[in-house]
This record gives sequence, structure tokens and C-alpha cells, in this order.
Amino acid sequence: MWENSLPAQDFQLFKEALIEENLEIQVAIIKRFESLAKALGEKITREELLPFVELHFIELHDEILFHLAVQLKSFIPLVGGVEHCQIVFDILSKLCITDENIVREKAVESLIWIQEDLNGQEVERYIFPVIIRLIKDDWFTSKCSAVMVFSHIYSKLSNDRKSELRNNFKMLIQDDSPMVRKAASMACVKMCDVVEDGSLKSEFVPIFKDIAQDPMDSVRAGTIEIALALIKRLGSECLEEVIFKIIEEASVDKSWKIRQQLAKNLSHLQDSIPYPKYRGKLIALFQKLAKDIEAEVRLPMVNNLFNYCNSLKESYLRHPQHDNNFEPVFQHSIMNVIQSLALDDCEEVRLALAYNILHLREVVSQDCFKTYLISFLLQIMESDESNEVQSEILSGLTSLYLNIDLMPFLGVIKNSLRHVIARSRTNWRARRSLLKTFINVANCCTPEYFSEHFKIYFASLLGDSVYAVRRSACMVVPILTKRFGIKWAAEHLVPFFAVFAMDSRYLYRFVALFGISEMVISSLCPKPINILDGFKCFIEQTDHVRYFQALRTLVKVVQTNHLVQLKMKESNFDSMLSLRNKLDYLPHSDLKMYSEQSSDEIPRVNIYFIEENDLQNNHWPYVQGILYLIYNKFLPIIEKLNNDYTENVQLKAISALNEIAEFLQKLEEEEKQEWVQRSIQSLSNEEISVIIEEVHLELKNVQFENNVDLLDEIK
Repeated sequence: MWENSLPAQDFQLFKEALIEENLEIQVAIIKRFESLAKALGEKITREELLPFVELHFIELHDEILFHLAVQLKSFIPLVGGVEHCQIVFDILSKLCITDENIVREKAVESLIWIQEDLNGQEVERYIFPVIIRLIKDDWFTSKCSAVMVFSHIYSKLSNDRKSELRNNFKMLIQDDSPMVRKAASMACVKMCDVVEDGSLKSEFVPIFKDIAQDPMDSVRAGTIEIALALIKRLGSECLEEVIFKIIEEASVDKSWKIRQQLAKNLSHLQDSIPYPKYRGKLIALFQKLAKDIEAEVRLPMVNNLFNYCNSLKESYLRHPQHDNNFEPVFQHSIMNVIQSLALDDCEEVRLALAYNILHLREVVSQDCFKTYLISFLLQIMESDESNEVQSEILSGLTSLYLNIDLMPFLGVIKNSLRHVIARSRTNWRARRSLLKTFINVANCCTPEYFSEHFKIYFASLLGDSVYAVRRSACMVVPILTKRFGIKWAAEHLVPFFAVFAMDSRYLYRFVALFGISEMVISSLCPKPINILDGFKCFIEQTDHVRYFQALRTLVKVVQTNHLVQLKMKESNFDSMLSLRNKLDYLPHSDLKMYSEQSSDEIPRVNIYFIEENDLQNNHWPYVQGILYLIYNKFLPIIEKLNNDYTENVQLKAISALNEIAEFLQKLEEEEKQEWVQRSIQSLSNEEISVIIEEVHLELKNVQFENNVDLLDEIK
């Protein structure tokens, strides 16, 4: 007799929905299966709900069975405890023999989940019979499911049951079905972790040999991982006689999949076999696999180059009583393999080498890296025809965090840059990836050298045929400006904006506005931005000269900001800003839209940070110089493009002007800080008047010269 009519109604609805052919309704109702069981109570759940599901099991869709398998792991308490759980295991047994693999996997997971809360007697009484029934079933799916549970219940069984389980495992590893043998091979790794030492050596070493000799490569694929598990437990026992012999046979296996597995695990083998006498044999395997006829084998070997070399180095450190010959071995046995891989016919292999070889700097000494790897990388850059390979090496080589002087190699780097740009017409991402290289090159050369040898290639990216490259290149402008100074940028970069502003193609006129926006508020500047903080540390110094220089420059910045804001209030600019809240212009955050993840690949730089040389004569801190540029260069360009005949350019001009206004407002807010006001007030009125007069003269007389043919450089 039902105590509550609501669960009864829900149960009836459940039964009606489950036998209907509407899959969407069936999925929705089965997801509420556990909640329904809780509402019905233990007795009705085990006597009516689960028997109904079992009765209609064969009619259910695989998706329903999947959700059923997931929920059944929580049903032992819902049927009244383990003593009433037989119906749960009966349904899980049926789920373990279904054709759909994902349903079987979930059923096995539920069995494993349930056994975690059972003691040894309960496992033997309820779980073990389920496993035996599955093993004895004629269909391969039941055996595949059963063998995956073996290792999880083994430690809870009595010795007799353990022996029975091991015997069944030996039977499954020789089953007629390759699928069963494959499942047993996969399960063997975990079985090697739980069986007793005596059984491991007497029973599982022979099983390992059977797997290694199986006619199906899908079964033999587990050989290497089983070997690792055995080595972990047995140590040097059986290593020479059986295990290592099979490992060597795997290196010449007729199936490339087996050789591939060995390549993936070679570094793990080096870690697991610390004995010095095997080191040379493992190096021989490394050399053999790296020269394999199949690229599918060479590729994982290259991807594991760092891991293997690191493990090899560690193997020498484990035995301090022996000489550490790692670097001589690396130079004579590893480098020759690396050199052959650099000439590999497969571009994917060479690209993987270009990426992974740079990580070796963490393994070898700096002298070794400089002597062998740097020159080798430069050879690849000169000889490899692949844009991707050259781009990868350029990006990595120029960003090395080592005390390496790249000046002698800048000629080769320049040639590689030129080749990548020239040969990548159909691969614009290769050109975009060079942007980080320009930053890194700038960090190791003089502004004169960069201007003479690299600026022309950077200019070509500013004028690239692909919008995303042009947009991304603009991000680098403030970083180069910070590196070489505002005056250098005013002469060598800013004039490009004026050229682009006159371009007949409206999308190229955008470059001028993007460049201005980036120089004013760099998207790569760490947030939040505190523009004037750089002055604070100098003003708080006891060095009177630095204090006075910083203070004078701070006053100049404050005064220039006021003058720029006055210019912004001129009628045309004022009318432009009045539209900023009414028009849907492109925001500064459109960077991700066009440059994808390129901004994540470029390091963040605080362009407003002040260095000591910024306060020297004939130098401008970034913020001071950018205010001069806004006044003399940027506002005229924006005013011109606001009158453009293309509406999108007009909108972006308003956007750029708004970003300048936000920058000036931020500066004005920072000027009101107590330390700024206190510092300025420490000067006399006469001193401030002199500084203000200097600002007026500089704004009036400053000239930004340009002595190059810019149109030629951006084409």
C-alpha cells in the first residue's frame, strides 16, 4: 500500500515514459532515476522499480543505458544495503555485455565504484560471482568488461579466490578473440601492481612473454607499459634474461605502432632502469628509433627528446661513484642523431625538433649549448626551406634566457626573417609569429643596427596584405618605442602612421589609428596602469641630481597634459568627442577579434616605467614623449581621418581620440595624488615658470625628422 500518492504517480509516469519511443523523454526521465528511487523507498526500489527496468532492458536505447550505468553506482544504499544488492549487480552484468563500448565502460566504472565500499567477504559474495559469470559468457564484450575489474578487487580476495582470478586472467590472455586479449593486455599493467611477488615472477613474466609474442599488434601495444610495471616490481631480476630482451625486440617489431609505443616510453625506461650497464643499450635504442623508417615513430622520439636527455643525465647523477660522462655522450651520441633529424623528410618531424631542441638548454651546460646547439640552430635556419621550422627557431632562439650574445648571429636571423616573410604568402600566421622575434632582437642590438637591418621587415608587417598581421604588428610599436626611445620612434615608426593615413585602401588607413591607440594605451601594458608611479621612486631618492631631474620632468608632464587637453577642446576635437557615447565605434578591445591569440605570445611590458637614462639630457620618458607626439602628430592624423570618406574610418578615428582623452584624464587624476602635489609645491614659482616656458618652446620647436622612403619600406 502506497503511503504517498505522489511517488506512485511518478513511478507510473516513469514506466510509461520508459517504454515509449521518444528518446528525449526517456533521457530526461532516466536522469531522475536516482531521485525517484529515493522517493519510492528501499523496498519498492528493489522489488518493483529495478525489476521493471531489468524486464525492459533489451528495449532501451544505448543513451538510456549509459545514464542508467552512471546512476547505478549510487543504488546500494537505495535498495537497503549490500544484502539486497543482487538486483543491482544483475542489471550491471547486463550492461557489461552490451555492444556499445561507452555503456560497458560506465558499467565497469560503477562496479569498481561500488566495490570500494565493500569488505573482502562482501566482494567475494557479490562482486566475484558477477566477474566469473562475465568471464564464462561466450560473447567477447563480457570478458573485456570483467578483466578490467580484476586489479581493483584482487587485494580484497582470499588466497583461493586470488588464485582463481589469476588462472582466469591467464586464460583470457590466450582467448581466441583479439579484443579480449587486448583488454587483458591493458589490464595487465595494473595487475602487475597488485599481485604478490612470487606470483608476479612465476605467472606474470610468462604472461608478459605471451603478450609480446601475440600475433595482433593491438595486443602487443601494451608490451612496453607492462615491462615498466615489471621492472618497477622486480628490479634487476629477469631484466637481462627476459624483459630487456623483449624491449629490444620491440624496437624492430614489424608493426610501427609497437615501435611508436617504445619511442613514447623510452625516457620512462631510462628512469626505471638506473643500472649503468643498460645505459648504452638504451642510447642504442634511442638512435635506432630516431632513424626509424616511419615518421610516426620518429615524431614521438623527437617530442620526447628533452625528457630522454634529462633522464639520461639523471642516470649519471644516481651513481656518483662513476664519472659523469653525460655531456661527452650527448655530444657524440645524441647530437649526431639530432643532426640527422634536422634533415628529416617529414616537415612535422623537423618542426617538432625546432620546438623541442631549445628545451635542451635546461639539460646541458651553457658552454655545450653555445658550442653545439646555437651554431646548429643557425645552420637549420639557413638551410631549412620550411617557414614553420624557421619561425619556430627564430621565436625560440631570440628569446633564450641565457647569457648569450646574439649579436654575431643577427645576420643569420635577419636572413631567416627575410626568407620567412618572402616565402609565406599563403601562410600569414608564420609572418605574425615573427613579431616576438622583432622584440627579442631589439633587446640585443642597438637602435642604429635595428633601423638599418630589421626595421624594413617590421615595416613590411605593418603593411602586410592580411589584416590580422597588420593589427598584431601595431602591438609591437610601443614595445620597440620603449626599447629604443620616443625620439627614435618619432623618427623611424611614427612617420609610417602619416603614410598609412593617406593610403587609398581604407583598411590600411586603420593601421595609423591602431598604431596611435597602441602607443597611447598599449594592450600589452600590465593592468592596472599607474602612469606616474615611475617618477615616485626617483623623487623619493636622496640623490639630489636624480631628484631634481625627475621633478622637472614630472612638472613638464603635468603642464604638457594641460596644454594637450586645451588643444583637445578646440571645436573639431570637442565635437568628435561629443559623439563617442552615441556611436558604436570599434573599441580598443577589438584586438582579440583580429589577432586571435597573438597577444598571448608577446611579453607584457610596462611602457610607462622610467629608467635612469630616461632622465638624462636629450632623453624623454615615455609618458612625456607620447604627450608631445599626441600634440604634434597624432591629433592632426586623427583630425584628417575623421573627415575620411569611409564611415568605418571615421568611427575608428573617434575611438582613437576617445582613448587619448581617457589617457589624459587618467593622467589628470594621478596628478591629484598627494605625493605629486607635494613634490610640485616644493618648487618655487620662478622654477615652475621656467619649466613651463621650456614646455611651450619644446612643443613649438620640436621636429620629428624622417629621412627614409617610407612608401618603399612598407611595400
